Amino acid sequence: MKDITLAIKNSILRRFQNDALPKGFNQKAHAVITNLLKTLTSLGLVLLVIYGFRFDGTHLIIKVITTSLFLGFAYLMIGGVLGFLFGIPKTLQKESKAGDDQQSTSFNANTNLEQISDWLTKIIVGVGLTQLYTIPHKIYRLGEIFAPYLGGEPPATDAKIFGIVLFLFFVPVGFIYGYIYTRMYLPNMLADADRMLREVGEIYDAKSMGAYKALNKLDILFNPSINETSLDTRNLIELIKNSPPLAKNMIFEKTRDFRRKCKENGHLKDMMRTIPVFQALIDDENQENLYQQQAQLAYIYKDIRPILKTEEDKKQNLMKAIKLFGEAIVNRKVDGFFIYEYNRAYCNILLDDNYRENKATSDASLKNAITADLRLIKAKTGLQTMEQNTGEARVINKWIALNPGAIS
Repeated sequence: MKDITLAIKNSILRRFQNDALPKGFNQKAHAVITNLLKTLTSLGLVLLVIYGFRFDGTHLIIKVITTSLFLGFAYLMIGGVLGFLFGIPKTLQKESKAGDDQQSTSFNANTNLEQISDWLTKIIVGVGLTQLYTIPHKIYRLGEIFAPYLGGEPPATDAKIFGIVLFLFFVPVGFIYGYIYTRMYLPNMLADADRMLREVGEIYDAKSMGAYKALNKLDILFNPSINETSLDTRNLIELIKNSPPLAKNMIFEKTRDFRRKCKENGHLKDMMRTIPVFQALIDDENQENLYQQQAQLAYIYKDIRPILKTEEDKKQNLMKAIKLFGEAIVNRKVDGFFIYEYNRAYCNILLDDNYRENKATSDASLKNAITADLRLIKAKTGLQTMEQNTGEARVINKWIALNPGAIS
């Protein structure tokens, strides 16, 4: 996701650094045209105000000026839209070559706007040419319609002429605005957008290929027939970190299923193969379901104790599991079945030397940690978890018996 965000950011920065102008564009001509259009627009607005002050009465002056301004801006916008339609550039679509990779998929730019522009400009020009002899009459009729709002009283010749001048002045100015700015800026803006999408697509394609390789390497890693000493997980970890979110979810589910299968079949040594995968997922700070990865790794440290050789190794694994269960509880997004607290209490009990000697827990801090989790489970689930015939349930029930009144 960071790579995709960076690609978008760089594309936007390039657009502003290049000022979005076409290559070889004459900056002086651009400045002259822009200043000319601004001058014409300003001159037209000044003339509107001057025209308003030729009337008597504040109310009438305000009415004429505001109406003139609204009409002027409306005509300017109409001209601008027409200029935009006539100025939209054509997109050149590259045809795919016969020798291209058949598995790759390419997409052309959406040209709906170009097609609409093409249709409308042809319709406007066609209708304009067929109705050319009626256009002067229609413009004159427009002047008659707005003459009463421009301070005119019948026959209101001056107001009619002013209404016609408004149309003939602001529509062409707006058209030039729309056409020139569309021709100057839109091509590069569209090219930048296509370039940005292409860069993002290339990054995502690269990530998808990395995810495909990662899933294939998982099949090798989780194959019990392959000697674990011949496995190199360093490249796999890098592929996992660079995979897109959907692929990471697939990797997580595949690894979780393998861990569960190993526990059911008692293949604890094979279960250890999942440790680097879960750790790589945990190290990814963009993971949405971090608590699930933390819990899965905690289960592994809890479950592989029987194959560890020394008591110190077993103790260290229990402490790692307790820490990860605690982090999973903090990051957990849903409540309900308090399995993490249940397993954390189980691990804390196994750390208790007194428990192994069938004695009550004497370490106050350890006892408080165990009772806090068990009381929460009792309050939320009524100790239904502990009634199951599992190794964890037998350990917890035994501890409760050794510590009467601890969770009451």
